[in-house]
Amino acid sequence: MPLHLITTQQPQQLKDCLSNCNCGDAIVLMSEAAALAASAIITTSKLSNIEIYQLEKEEELTPTRDRHRGISRKIDMAELVNLTTQHNPIVSW
Repeated sequence: MPLHLITTQQPQQLKDCLSNCNCGDAIVLMSEAAALAASAIITTSKLSNIEIYQLEKEEELTPTRDRHRGISRKIDMAELVNLTTQHNPIVSW
């Protein structure tokens, strides 16, 4: 079960990531990618078996009205480290 780390705000990378995700994968939106939290790509995709996380410290980059759209939950750095121990491989986009 891979862990996908998305660090850029480019929608195509998110689309590519989602097209490569399978049941049990996890996605973490980091850095500039936090702005993708409100993306229609996330909210309209069939993601019932994929967890999408956002680092709490990146929340200020997400528009207030859309902060919880498409995100399974917010995580801190300790939880990110825990995810890296539970998933293999770790894929950066």
